[in-house]
Amino acid sequence: MATFREAGGRAIVLLVVAATAMAVDPLPADTAGAPPRTDGTAASSGDDYARFLDLMREVARAEGRVSDLRKDRDEVLARLRAERDQAVQASPPPAPRDDGFAAHYSREQERFAGKIHAAEVRLEALRQQAAQARAGLP
Repeated sequence: MATFREAGGRAIVLLVVAATAMAVDPLPADTAGAPPRTDGTAASSGDDYARFLDLMREVARAEGRVSDLRKDRDEVLARLRAERDQAVQASPPPAPRDDGFAAHYSREQERFAGKIHAAEVRLEALRQQAAQARAGLP
């Protein structure tokens, strides 16, 4: 069995299509118009798939959020370094001076580190929920 990364993302697309089809029409056509089942077999199965799909969508969004935060962090820190380099090249100081760059750089790193950590914790929780939901599928 190939993992998601090995399958190049195709596995999740097939899963979404198959589960969406089940969620849209979980019962055979000959039961249309019949009263809903109370034993929970067909309805809960469809609900379980829908819950799993919702969790997988949330996992994908959370992965995107972590990626976006890392990209934003890298852009901000690169901009700070470029501004510093430009200022040094424009008028090199005769002696080293404290222009506050290190403190500002550290604050930005810490700010993003907190956001990224929170997003990663949320992502891991969603992955665990999705794994539990998947384990409960027939």
